[in-house]
Amino acid sequence: LEGNRGILSNSNPELLENLFSKYPRVKFDLFHIGYPYWGVTAALAKTYPNVFIDMCWSHIISPVSARNALSNFLDSVPFNKISGFGGDYAIVDAIYGHLKIARENIARVLAEKIGDRILTVSQAVRIAERLLHDNPKEILLNSL
Repeated sequence: LEGNRGILSNSNPELLENLFSKYPRVKFDLFHIGYPYWGVTAALAKTYPNVFIDMCWSHIISPVSARNALSNFLDSVPFNKISGFGGDYAIVDAIYGHLKIARENIARVLAEKIGDRILTVSQAVRIAERLLHDNPKEILLNSL
């Protein structure tokens, strides 16, 4: 919510929908999971091929919300459209701390899906690799 004068509705990613449809060849990386509108973020990423979810900052805003959102994202959006971690920190300690929380959150969500027999261990490992490495690389580098 920094930079939008604290007006909560300004963080609703649905306000960008006209851009997603007008520029279908442009990739849109929705930062901060659109918090607290992460259900809208999931629907937009599912609907538009050019919309991607970036979990940057979300693990620090609310670890529980980030886990709930990730679980929902994995149920509703192709996992190649999700970046599991990111940030715009300038302080190394903050980056490390956020990464630690993000990894724990991702592991907990994937372990739950393994326990519920939605995923196998090998599928969960592959998804973790995609969320933490492959997806951000493909989404961001292929956008340049």
